[in-house]
Amino acid sequence: MIRLDTCPACESAETRTVAGPSAEVWRRLLAFSERRYNGFLNVLAESMDLRVLTCDRCTHCWYAEIPDSEMLSGMYAAAVPFGNATQAAVESYGRATPSMVDRMARIRAIAARLAVPAEAGGGLALLDYGSGTGRWATAAVRAGFTATALEPHAHRVEQQDEDFEVVTDEGALLGRQFDVLHLEQVLEHVPEPQLLLRRLRPLCRATTLLVVRVPNLAKEAMRSNVWGDWPYDGVRPHIMAPFEHLHGFTPRSLQALIRAAGFRPLRATTVSPYFPRHVLHRFAGRLHPALGQTEVFGILGA
Repeated sequence: MIRLDTCPACESAETRTVAGPSAEVWRRLLAFSERRYNGFLNVLAESMDLRVLTCDRCTHCWYAEIPDSEMLSGMYAAAVPFGNATQAAVESYGRATPSMVDRMARIRAIAARLAVPAEAGGGLALLDYGSGTGRWATAAVRAGFTATALEPHAHRVEQQDEDFEVVTDEGALLGRQFDVLHLEQVLEHVPEPQLLLRRLRPLCRATTLLVVRVPNLAKEAMRSNVWGDWPYDGVRPHIMAPFEHLHGFTPRSLQALIRAAGFRPLRATTVSPYFPRHVLHRFAGRLHPALGQTEVFGILGA
């Protein structure tokens, strides 16, 4: 188990509990465990501190205690598709879509703008961290990148006849550097996201583009009783259902995390020609976090 008493995003000790066990919570948890994980969570949860904490400084939310990687791997292996997903829908999840290729093409345009010409002479290299089925790596290749997919469970990766490298361990990347580090819906599943981003810094040049997207907990928090149906309402899991997501990010907490890990957001003028909506959401988020995006285009530097 991993114990997290201080904020994993900004390292503040100003924390409090927003959700925790009760008789009703246990009833919902057991129902969720049976539906989603064939009962895998029943015993695991009994031995853990299931409280969800929040940071009063950056608004981040996380579990006070998190299963280790072996436990999480066992949980994910026991998972079954949620809802009424057809087999075709499940299978199509692994495929790169035209909109994904378009997004990758725009990311490539930013990376080309940042890159030193001598470094980009051999093409732009992208690392897709936590690649899953490999669909983003596939989209990257179709957009013109040389792509590497890092996925600990290599059997999940479907290369779809695309030419990209698959690695299963960070150690295999020692001594290498990339033009883009791409983490799509990854950090919410990582026990200690700041430590992960710090480990990735040696893979960066001064011009390397960091692209991160995670779910926005602030959108859920617009509901008056956001924790009232945690962890499961009988129809759909809560955004922080154990242990689908280990962390609940807000625009504020994601920015805090990126800076604490040694990165900084790119200037709006650099991003806006390629992602104008991102810039609009960045400023709208200052009015209300639910209007913002939990998305960062960053680069090394304080």
